[in-house]
Amino acid sequence: MPDGGASTVTTLEELLNDESFSYSASSIAFDEDTKYHECLTMFIAGDPERCLQKMYEYGLLSKESIQNNDKVFNLFQEACYAIGNFNRFGFRLQDVILENFTGDPQVLQCHLMNCTLASEISILNRYYRCSAKALLMEKPINEEKATGLEIQTRRTIARIGSRVRVPDEALEFQQLIGTYIFTIQIKLLQKTPSFSLYKKLCDRIPNLSDQLKKWPSTYKEKTIEGQILSQLEHMYSKAKKQHQRRRTNSAAISESVKPSTQVTAKKDKLQRPVNWLSLWHKYFSRMNLSRQNLLFLLIFLLISLQITKKLVKFPIFFTQFSRKILIQLKSILSLLSSV
Repeated sequence: MPDGGASTVTTLEELLNDESFSYSASSIAFDEDTKYHECLTMFIAGDPERCLQKMYEYGLLSKESIQNNDKVFNLFQEACYAIGNFNRFGFRLQDVILENFTGDPQVLQCHLMNCTLASEISILNRYYRCSAKALLMEKPINEEKATGLEIQTRRTIARIGSRVRVPDEALEFQQLIGTYIFTIQIKLLQKTPSFSLYKKLCDRIPNLSDQLKKWPSTYKEKTIEGQILSQLEHMYSKAKKQHQRRRTNSAAISESVKPSTQVTAKKDKLQRPVNWLSLWHKYFSRMNLSRQNLLFLLIFLLISLQITKKLVKFPIFFTQFSRKILIQLKSILSLLSSV
């Protein structure tokens, strides 16, 4: 700058300190927070589907947001957990769900830090159940991924079970076992509902049954084990009734088909004389009734009557009538042949 002249050049530091350029981080954070609360309001109002769709539209479901923002992650997971299936979403939102619910609990490590055990079990339970629903979107179901999810969930149950100490933890643990048996084993892997599913789990995890017998559930003063077995019994009875109903309906359908098949066969037989009659109108009516032609005609009629006699349960009056005609035709034929 020239000596003694006033500086008209704005330095870089002055630009950075200028409030007119201060929209930046705080404004963006405020905008994201507003969008988050709008989505949260939709979820609280009982509309988890619209909540997820808005989160996607607002760009809140980027990989970075879900990994680093606990609030966004928790709302995303809660909304997915509250939805029965993901098939009604568009392909892009389905891709986000598939990308985040792979069944690998390692992706949850940053969200499980400093959590209580009850919160940790709750997050893991929601994650495994949403992973199962994500696999159910694919037809046919990827059996390898489904089996991998079953193994990961069982390992988590074994790892956490010995740490459960208080009722809040026990109730969250019950939800996790319910996800393993009812969502993964029965719904995803198509296992038949039975007590053996619970027994196999307890056989693989020592002392699990003793623990679940000890903790009370929230249902009719039953223990957690008692409630799980009661649910399995109910599902087994329901599946058995549905199977019996299907067998009854199948038998009824097969019985109704048989008479219709017989009627069709009778109609086919009844149509045969009609075909012979059409031949008569088309050919024989043009013939001169010479002796040879008349013999041929009589043979034709005899064959037709023999076919008619074979009809099952044909009307009695027609059978008697055809018998009389047959006798007369045979007599005429013998007479003509002797001439």
